[in-house]
Amino acid sequence: MRRCMKNSCRLLRNIDRPLQLVQPVVATLGSLDGVHLGHQALFSAVRSARDKAGKGTTLAITFYPHPAKVLGKGADNSSLGCLAERLQVLGDCGIDALALIHFTKSFSQVRAADFIEEVLFKRLGVQHLVVGPDAHVGYQREGSPQFITDYFLHNGRTAEIVPFLMDGESRVSSGRIRELISKGEVVPASALLGRSYSIQGRVVRGEGRGTTIGVPTANIRCGEQLLPKFGVYAGLLSLPAGTFPAVANVGVRPTFGGGKPALEAHAWGYSGPSFYGTKARFSFAARLRGEQKFASVTELVSQIRSDIEAAKEMLKVSK
Repeated sequence: MRRCMKNSCRLLRNIDRPLQLVQPVVATLGSLDGVHLGHQALFSAVRSARDKAGKGTTLAITFYPHPAKVLGKGADNSSLGCLAERLQVLGDCGIDALALIHFTKSFSQVRAADFIEEVLFKRLGVQHLVVGPDAHVGYQREGSPQFITDYFLHNGRTAEIVPFLMDGESRVSSGRIRELISKGEVVPASALLGRSYSIQGRVVRGEGRGTTIGVPTANIRCGEQLLPKFGVYAGLLSLPAGTFPAVANVGVRPTFGGGKPALEAHAWGYSGPSFYGTKARFSFAARLRGEQKFASVTELVSQIRSDIEAAKEMLKVSK
């Protein structure tokens, strides 16, 4: 579903006045958490409508913070990726720009018709809108997909509803992907994303224990990104110097007394300069084992060595 087009997706942050976008503007809207294969089906319809017109702007519209976080709904509002990754995937999928709409409690009171008129029509100039069957806008989600399509039609514009993308008997959704990742099932989660699940962030200084035991690690600041179930994972660590096979521990380091959940990745092929302060991304390939508390540091180091060998085998890296 994902089509690499090597486009850059422009970020539009201030949507408080009419924007001058190349017409016609063909858009889709939603939380777009994870920009998974289901979302990419919407992007495909957006591209098709723009191509049919022969020109125009392809636009994705989303909200920040996530409406559920602002309205206090949902116990866990961590995301399936950072903004930089979302922009990259959108660009790869042929989307020209991402409009970020600041969502507040006050904004949640806006009626559906007012949202369509003021934001979609006047500020963004949307001529054709693509939505999924679960898309709702306005106060208490009063604007259903059918309401949206009817409103567009009555105002001389067009809209279409794209069916859910199915995976067997289940639809591809952010909720389903979050559930899989929370269970440590990164392989099926990545299949629904259309790419390996990854966490991006700056490398920050930790306790420095990895270096003292001979296994230096990159402690990646995760922000609000969703951590998989605690354990050890094989994957790829992307640094400014390149991408390297790696193992990562996700958890609280119980052998050393615990702490805040963190992601610490060790790339055994890396021998460059210190990567503290640089941006890094760990892409999860498979879960090797659960997080354990060891009786001694010696036992821990021995297990890490075994984990590295298991990761090499899984990643088909030469020993």
